[in-house]
Amino acid sequence: MCLVMCGGWVCGSNSKWEFVVDKKRMARMVAVEMGMSIKELERLVLGEFRVGELEYGVSLSYRPPDSLELAKGIKHHL
Repeated sequence: MCLVMCGGWVCGSNSKWEFVVDKKRMARMVAVEMGMSIKELERLVLGEFRVGELEYGVSLSYRPPDSLELAKGIKHHL
């Protein structure tokens, strides 16, 4: 399983990048299988959030499990 968060990266006034979570969509868990292509993962993510590829694009970022940097930088978009 993989946690997928809906939102975007923004550069704050302190010149640091922060991930801003979309409070309407938040996050979902998706099943990732061995041999799955990136395109398949993107379609799965779009399906979980119930949005179409023409409406939204998928841009995937990865946070290593031993890194807390992203967790510290997450902001909620009001």
